Amino acid sequence: MSYGTDFYPAPSVLHGPLTAREVQVLRLVAAGSTNIEIGRHLYIGSETVRTHVKRIMRKLGARDRAHAVANAFRAGLLT
Repeated sequence: MSYGTDFYPAPSVLHGPLTAREVQVLRLVAAGSTNIEIGRHLYIGSETVRTHVKRIMRKLGARDRAHAVANAFRAGLLT
């Protein structure tokens, strides 16, 4: 199944494909960055980061950031 270049395939653990931006945010979350730090790094507002994190958590079926990172590792989205 192809989602184009802006999307990553959805392994069975996902409830939808992550966009390229969501993967960028997820990697920074996994590195321990705060929303403010992520926003500065990606040149977006912290509220936008918050929205991305919420969507990532929903797509990964996660209850918090740590759970999202764990699920992302299981899904092969992070190495």
